Amino acid sequence: MSATAPRGSTPARAWLRALETTTLAARNPERILPRIAGEWAQRYGGQQALLSDRESFTYEELARRVNRISRWALANGVAKGETIALVMGNRPDYFAIWLGLTQIGAVVALINVNLTGPALAHCLEVASARRAIVEDAMSPAFDAAVAGAARRFEVWRHGGGAQRFDLAIETFDGAELGAHERRDVTLADRALLIYTSGTTGLPKAAAISHHRVIGWSHWFAGLANMTSDDRMYDCLPMYHSVGGVAAIG
Repeated sequence: MSATAPRGSTPARAWLRALETTTLAARNPERILPRIAGEWAQRYGGQQALLSDRESFTYEELARRVNRISRWALANGVAKGETIALVMGNRPDYFAIWLGLTQIGAVVALINVNLTGPALAHCLEVASARRAIVEDAMSPAFDAAVAGAARRFEVWRHGGGAQRFDLAIETFDGAELGAHERRDVTLADRALLIYTSGTTGLPKAAAISHHRVIGWSHWFAGLANMTSDDRMYDCLPMYHSVGGVAAIG
């Protein structure tokens, strides 16, 4: 490494930043990523947070959408620890949905959208989910996979079809959750199910805690020395750990 390398560019400094960032983030057990999204809204407000050709959110818009989704879940009786399957392609709403659901203690199974037939049915079965949020374009594959399943799903469609999730959440308030709405969700609680690729058999579900979510996202931010002035292109699938947690958080 050259002696003239800019400050912060050495591997040792990068690892130290990552350790410091992750350690600081994990000090408060109640400071889960959905609540951090509320902090982002207060700090950055109208600055752009997530951009795509499908929808875009400022930090304030993201926080309000997260809270609407949380209130939808509360109104529909989603219990803490209940698993909801999310079958959706990459878009900003993907992140908002799992943040909103996990904020009230639900667990979100991030389903690989390339799966069909028995492999898709297997992932839905091992998640033990009874509700699913399915992007309209993914509905044919989803419906075919669950047609013969013993488990019956309460299916909410996004972007088309019956029982529209994206329309339903618009009826809820986006303000910060009140004390009577907040649930006791901490870093120790489970947040996500993320699946292996299935190259050596059927995909296996890995349980991801809120602590792991914070660790991955803050580790990457510290390692890359990211700031609020940076803009990053996410070309990886959001149903997996790097594209959907580390890069986004």
